[in-house]
Amino acid sequence: MAYLTHVQTRHGELPEEKEWEWVVHAFGEQGPRLAERLAATVRAWDRHIRAEDNDRHADPVLTLHPAGTPDELLPAGDVLDKEHSRLVFRWPGRTGHLPAPARHTGTIAATAGDS
Repeated sequence: MAYLTHVQTRHGELPEEKEWEWVVHAFGEQGPRLAERLAATVRAWDRHIRAEDNDRHADPVLTLHPAGTPDELLPAGDVLDKEHSRLVFRWPGRTGHLPAPARHTGTIAATAGDS
C-alpha cells in the first residue's frame, strides 16, 4: 500500500508565506516499488499537467461513491474498489495516460480492510 499526503514545510501568517510538500508513504513488501511508482506519477503530473496550469494550481481530487456504483456513473479517474465504497482519484488536466514512467492500470482491487 502506498499513499500520498502533504506536510507544511514553511509557516507564515499569509498564504503566500506558507509552503507545502507532497510526501509518499508506503508499507508492505511491495512498498518501495509502489512508493516510487506513485512518486513518479506525481512528478509527471507536476511537469506535464500542473506546470501548464499555473493560475489554478489544481490538486488531485478524491471522490467517494457507494460500493456497487456502476462504472458509467463514476467520474473519469483511477478507481479503488473497497468493500463498502468505490474511491475515484482524479488528477486535474489528466484525460488519459500521463507520459512514462506513470501508467494507468485500470481498477485496483483492494486487499486491505475498508477504511
